[in-house]
Amino acid sequence: MALMKKIIPLLFFILLLAACTPGGEPNPAPIVTQTVGGYPAPEVSSTQPGYPGPSNPESAQSAAEPAPTINPSLAQVKGTFHLEKPPSIPYVLYLAPTVKDSKGQEIVFNFDRNIAIPAVPDNQGDFNFVNVPPGRYGMIFDLIATSYLMTVPGKQETLLITVNGNETVDLGRLNYEAPPE
Repeated sequence: MALMKKIIPLLFFILLLAACTPGGEPNPAPIVTQTVGGYPAPEVSSTQPGYPGPSNPESAQSAAEPAPTINPSLAQVKGTFHLEKPPSIPYVLYLAPTVKDSKGQEIVFNFDRNIAIPAVPDNQGDFNFVNVPPGRYGMIFDLIATSYLMTVPGKQETLLITVNGNETVDLGRLNYEAPPE
């Protein structure tokens, strides 16, 4: 009986270890095609992989391509963000709206990741902020652990972006030597 108490947990551990050991290629995510009326059952095809996305690069849309603006009172802000010495971790650009004091003077930028408008540059640095409400914004360079308010390239003044309704603001190429410090 004492031997059985030792063998059963050992067998359980071996089975658990075997189940957790990777074996072979991961299964691609199935593609479900819908049928009219639900009958017969939908066909499942596993010919295309799921994550990370389409295997055909032409079918993936570039971040620099203008996305349609849903609301005609909203705008787009686009450009190219170029760093001579890019960071080793991913980054996100945000548009942070200005905050005014009681006299109507712009005093700070409201950077809250939950409400700021994000854009992720593609491999060439092209970015496109879409559905941007009219207003004035600062561009934030966000490395998750720390964030920086961007300046006009080559100057010490804040990059201030004015957006009006239903327009595309093209910032052009923003060249920086290294991420801000």
